[in-house]
Amino acid sequence: MVEQMSAPNKGKVLTSRQEIMDYAGISRYLYVKFIKIGMPVLYIDGRCYAHTDNIDDFFRTITKTTSSKNLPEEVINADED
Repeated sequence: MVEQMSAPNKGKVLTSRQEIMDYAGISRYLYVKFIKIGMPVLYIDGRCYAHTDNIDDFFRTITKTTSSKNLPEEVINADED
């Protein structure tokens, strides 16, 4: 689940890759993967911009439409946590 990060005086607009990664709780590696599959981030003059509502909607959508047929074998065969 995506945990919301509070950003004082910034409203809901994230203005850097690091802010987006911190908000979503993801690594740089996952950030790049999510960008490639459509995470809504705007790049202008080398700077990233995203709205927290759009990031939340993106994760709601991709986690809702993912099916078990796309799971890697190690997830399917993993012991219960």
